[in-house]
Amino acid sequence: MTNPLLTPGDCSAFAHLDADLVDPAIEAAIADVRSQRDALLASPANDATFVASLDRMTDRLEWAYGIVAHLESVLPDPSLREALGKAQPKASAVWASLATDDALYARLTAFRSSPYGQTLQGPALRLVDKTIEGLRRSGAALPPAERARLQAIDVRLGELGLTFSQHVVDDADGWHLVIADEGELRGLPETYVKLTRAAAEKAGVSGFRFSLSAPLVTAVLSYAEHRPLREAIYRAWNARASQGDRNNEPIIREMLALRGEKAKLLGFTDFSDLVTVERMAKNGVRAHTFVRELREKSEAAAKREHQELAAYARTLGFESELAAWDVGFVAEKLRAERYAFDEERLRDYFPSDHVLRTIFGLLEELFGLRFEPWAAAPKWHENVDVFRIFDEKQVERGIVWVDLFPREGKRDGAWMDGMRLALPGSPHLAIVCGNMSPLEEGGVARLQHRDMETILHELGHLLHHVASSVPFASLGGTRVAEDFVEVPSQFLENWGWEPVFLRRLGKHWKTGEAIPEDLIEALLRTRTYRAATASMRQLGFGEVDMSLHREFDAHGTASPVAHAREILEAHSPTKLVPEHAMLASFHHLFGSPVGYAAGYYVYKWAEVIEADFFERVREEGIFNGHFGRRVLEQVYAVGNAIDANEIVRNVLGRDADPGALLRRSGLA
Repeated sequence: MTNPLLTPGDCSAFAHLDADLVDPAIEAAIADVRSQRDALLASPANDATFVASLDRMTDRLEWAYGIVAHLESVLPDPSLREALGKAQPKASAVWASLATDDALYARLTAFRSSPYGQTLQGPALRLVDKTIEGLRRSGAALPPAERARLQAIDVRLGELGLTFSQHVVDDADGWHLVIADEGELRGLPETYVKLTRAAAEKAGVSGFRFSLSAPLVTAVLSYAEHRPLREAIYRAWNARASQGDRNNEPIIREMLALRGEKAKLLGFTDFSDLVTVERMAKNGVRAHTFVRELREKSEAAAKREHQELAAYARTLGFESELAAWDVGFVAEKLRAERYAFDEERLRDYFPSDHVLRTIFGLLEELFGLRFEPWAAAPKWHENVDVFRIFDEKQVERGIVWVDLFPREGKRDGAWMDGMRLALPGSPHLAIVCGNMSPLEEGGVARLQHRDMETILHELGHLLHHVASSVPFASLGGTRVAEDFVEVPSQFLENWGWEPVFLRRLGKHWKTGEAIPEDLIEALLRTRTYRAATASMRQLGFGEVDMSLHREFDAHGTASPVAHAREILEAHSPTKLVPEHAMLASFHHLFGSPVGYAAGYYVYKWAEVIEADFFERVREEGIFNGHFGRRVLEQVYAVGNAIDANEIVRNVLGRDADPGALLRRSGLA
């Protein structure tokens, strides 16, 4: 059997993978990295071939490991999980070794000072300089003992991040609640009544079987009238991976301590300074200050919103303070009454297949990129759709595997993975995954508006990947400053609130009739509904992140979970229960060695930029293909070949203005 993990770009790897292929592929890829590295050190070349070799040195390892990690996240395959568990420390050790490689550092600095190196310009210059700086920042210039310790830290962080993620998935998959009385499901949309009934039948029990699937959790907390059901789901969701053998708190503490140690070894005050030095923010203090200043602009409005919600709750019969599991339910009631808005009615006009086709049509109109189904493509599940992406010159720019719907064994949330940035002339490869509203009859899902926004968001990341025209993979696609990476994705979300585009999107899932104008108007009126509360929630996550990485003593006796709970409660409209342990499932912060650690602020930072970008779009016209192609060329295509601050100034002619975000949110 040919091993598709050994050939970067071999699309057959996207089919269900035999776990026995993993170990030999990883070993071969690691040997290839070492061979490439040794050849680079021994090469007398001081020319363009040196730069190209540097860029592709880890290509085979990135492909092999990336495929295995992806498939393990979307398939309930114990053998694949075991194989990934063995591969992870090996791959981490290689990357950690390269990051602190003093010989590679010496060879690069010599290359940079050579006659050819001194003539470098454009992306090649940026690649070499950023690689040198990255090696320096990773400890390549440190004494041997300290370099070895950094390598050990990186390997251990990789192991811990993988275990953290697996604990969250396993704990969620292991929890179920069976309800016998259908009356306790009152208010829950029929979609989820059917879903839980089918789950019970599949499990061989009577009644209705609830899991911790994110869409189901959201539906219960928004619509279920039976308060004990809301409470049970809320408590279980916020206690994931916080008890017993899957308790992630020790992992969190160790990761915080290791990150802090790493920062100190490299001469930084704390981990936030280490990870922000190459970002737009430049240091942890500025990023933390940004979070706190936005909180000041949101806090008073959030308090008013909750006072209003509490007053409305009393009219519904709530006699005591609202509990955390009441807020979403009461807020949905108030939204429906005030704006005559029915989310369930709206879902009838957002069938998943039509929504996806319509968004693809938008991307072609704005950016000139056409999505064509690839029916014969290899894929890991029957519900995955695959598309080939062509530009206006009929050049194939990319291939994307789209996996949008929840199932057991699949990681929670939504994400885009750029699986491969190809050499010029070959298509880039990517996957887009999500956990949207579940499929119903005919293999179609009735999407919520937030599902549609999420699809736009992840396709924005996809565009960033497949539009890349940078000649070096190390600088292409989404490999940009972390506080800029969400700009291209959040920017695309704006079209989901434009009436003229909503008319294109809205088509009844059975009759095909157009979405009624009154429903569009009702939806648009809700855009700023409880916007301050939503902002506070995001800023709470940002504050938890920065506080843990700047202020918390990981070697002390205080609990990081309790520390996070205290901060989140200060950003919450209600008190949190004592066992609230959301931090234990906070994949963004602890699911990988770095991820969004000391970087959760980037979502709000990016919002400031993309809101300002979209005000410019409104001036030009929201379907203006000329301006869209300019954005494609100046934002999506350039990757990290240009500094992110310069990208912003190229589009706006100035730095971004926070006022655009405040105006859009109704907080200005």
